[in-house]
Amino acid sequence: MDAYNISGTNFYLRRNDFDFGTAEPLGLLLIWEEPKYEDNYVIGVDPSEGLGQDRSAVEVNRVGTLKRPDELVAEWCGQINGIDLAPILFAIGKLYSVNGNEPMMAIEQNRGDVVQMELRMRYGWSNLYQYKIYDRAKKAWANRLGWHTNPDTRPKMLQRATNHIRNNKWHINSPWMVDEISNFEYDPEKMKMKAAVGTHDDRVMAGFIALYCSRDWDQYDPEVSPVDTRVQTGKPKNYQQMDISVEEIENDFSGMLYY
Repeated sequence: MDAYNISGTNFYLRRNDFDFGTAEPLGLLLIWEEPKYEDNYVIGVDPSEGLGQDRSAVEVNRVGTLKRPDELVAEWCGQINGIDLAPILFAIGKLYSVNGNEPMMAIEQNRGDVVQMELRMRYGWSNLYQYKIYDRAKKAWANRLGWHTNPDTRPKMLQRATNHIRNNKWHINSPWMVDEISNFEYDPEKMKMKAAVGTHDDRVMAGFIALYCSRDWDQYDPEVSPVDTRVQTGKPKNYQQMDISVEEIENDFSGMLYY
């Protein structure tokens, strides 16, 4: 695992020598697997308003195939609002753009509409998850941008994700997300699963959103047809340490450079 700082208006990513034994790595991009040209990625985002102890979380899922499971390969978590989160998402998204194609971002919309608007209007991000909803008046399916957590989608997402975990179809590299899952419990008063008092579930929600939208269980056969948003042409450069700026992103889609 490598840790990187994301800072400045040019979105520089630099290796960070973080002591993981002393504190939680908030505000750092953690990478367990570098982007590969033959793979497909979906990014799940659970934004916050940046107030109090509320956190924003970003999880990058490598979409599984019939031969190997889904895997969370990168993570970012920190106390930040949606506007400030947008450039971080842009940098992570460009890093995991392979074959010249953007990875799909699935942004939770209860507090994520500002993030999504920033990404679309300021940074020109186009590959966003489309939530499918049935219009009873028109008797047809309609699409809405972003992931919408509601009484219908939440239990589906939780059941699909937990089933994937129990059947060893999803590899989670982050020990911090595993810790959040262990503190994810049923609240009898609210009659739903949520983080235990004094703990967080931001990584859990971002990761579960990434997995659900990777498989697109509302429309596709989860065992045969994972979402595929890439075209296999070209191969990005490998990297050990990265330094990404807006100019480099525009000229080199991989954004991966030695220094």
